[in-house]
Amino acid sequence: MSQVRSGAALLVHAYTASGALLAWLALRSAWDHQPRTALLWLSVAVFVDATDGFAARAADVRRHASWIDGARLDDIVDFLTYVFVPMAILWEEGYLGGASGLGAVAAALIASGEYRLVVLDEITYLCTWGWIDTAEVAAAIAGRPATVNIVITGRDAPQELIDVADTVTEMRKVKHAYDAGINAMRGIEY
Repeated sequence: MSQVRSGAALLVHAYTASGALLAWLALRSAWDHQPRTALLWLSVAVFVDATDGFAARAADVRRHASWIDGARLDDIVDFLTYVFVPMAILWEEGYLGGASGLGAVAAALIASGEYRLVVLDEITYLCTWGWIDTAEVAAAIAGRPATVNIVITGRDAPQELIDVADTVTEMRKVKHAYDAGINAMRGIEY
């Protein structure tokens, strides 16, 4: 009987994980500019998410498949289903204003003056690849309120950003925790 229960618990985990596959199919459809198909796959993923908790409780997965962190698995699938894939669909269909929409969000945060520090992490890549208009980012930096400090990270910063920056630093590794076998820490590296 214990093997049957363990098998049922594993099937429930597989059912939950199928939400990730459904989210991937939705993402693939979005990339192929098929928003209706993407929304169909996403709807099925939402159905799986709505029913997998009931199945998990019925199969008592915490007891019969405790070596799998079902809550973590569900969190990953939820992120894909409710955050990442919908944003990708909106992006692909142009509802987010393309990459310039991201620049507009950053510019609005800076111009608001409500934040003393705005970190535009890895934005240099977006500028270099042409995903965000470098001139718009440079204008936002140059026109920022005096109380707003901006930190921009990333390699190969465009000259326009370097020109409006107060300080530009190029880093090189002298010593790193990874070299001593210390793994990346949640909240620090990711």
